[in-house]
Amino acid sequence: MNANIIPIQFSQGTSPTFAKTVYVNTTSPTTATIFDLNNPPTTNDNTLKSDSNNIYIGTDGSTWTYNSSTSTYSTYTYPKTVPHGFFAQIPQGTSAANNTLTTPTYSTLSNTTGGGWNPATGTFTAQRAGWYDVSANLLYTAGAWNANTQSGIVLQKNGAAIVTGGAFTTTAVTNYYLTVATISTKQYLNAGDTLRLQLYQNSGSAKATHTAPMNTFSIVEVR
Repeated sequence: MNANIIPIQFSQGTSPTFAKTVYVNTTSPTTATIFDLNNPPTTNDNTLKSDSNNIYIGTDGSTWTYNSSTSTYSTYTYPKTVPHGFFAQIPQGTSAANNTLTTPTYSTLSNTTGGGWNPATGTFTAQRAGWYDVSANLLYTAGAWNANTQSGIVLQKNGAAIVTGGAFTTTAVTNYYLTVATISTKQYLNAGDTLRLQLYQNSGSAKATHTAPMNTFSIVEVR
């Protein structure tokens, strides 16, 4: 196996890389006599022996780095990455204005540290490039709805609508519980991309959301 670059991802979103992956013929590069890009190593290359930009692999699979200040090798542990994400409810009674996009308020029930979720603005900012599971649900309280009413939720990426979910009624209905939307999608995001949920309805007047457990928004990084 030949490898020149191993990406290392940290939980806060940085992705440093090692210049070369160097295999050695013992468990530790301290006692090794062969340093090679091949696995298993066969031909010694002295230029690979003392480079702090490289990652060294022992015969037992251990990983090592070189410290140019102390001229020593140290064992290296790959950082674990924690999937970013959150789960939030839209509280009961949240108002959705008539015939306009409305950013709801949120009560966050779970959220990973440094995960990019801002409940004050309702905006999720991707900390790493990758795929994300996105889901949302909404239910209004009972009330009068005009005929030909549209109602839904809109998922925006970087401020532009990319997924909508909703319902449409052709007759006026009173005391009608209307599940306006369920969104379930996977989205690829680059670091810095944003997702935001917007409420929409044109019933003729503002409408309030029903019980909080029915109104949810969640995004989870797929890792």
